[in-house]
Amino acid sequence: ARNFVHPVQLRIFLILFLNPLMMDPENQSDIARNALTAMAALSDPLKGVLKHWFIRLPRSMFKTCLNATQQYITLVLLSYMSITDGVRVALKVMTLLYEANEEAHHVSFVEFYNDV
Repeated sequence: ARNFVHPVQLRIFLILFLNPLMMDPENQSDIARNALTAMAALSDPLKGVLKHWFIRLPRSMFKTCLNATQQYITLVLLSYMSITDGVRVALKVMTLLYEANEEAHHVSFVEFYNDV
């Protein structure tokens, strides 16, 4: 994440969330882990930019980002039966999504529950 210094460079994360492979269980693991790890490691100002973008997303796109993050967490928890570093970084991104949702009211708070 040290390579990200300008807000415009963060667009790749939104593009990755919209990539259909993010919802494909067979391909999601590496793509999602790398993207979520990079997002979680961003500086606070850049996380703020990402959060602002999440706020401004259309509801359907926000939901896609949330669902991809939730699915990654679910797949990792079911595969390893423990909280891994991948889950920890995904939860940091989930915090950004939650904070954005608190301002934008894209989805109900229950969308953030994970039954695994």
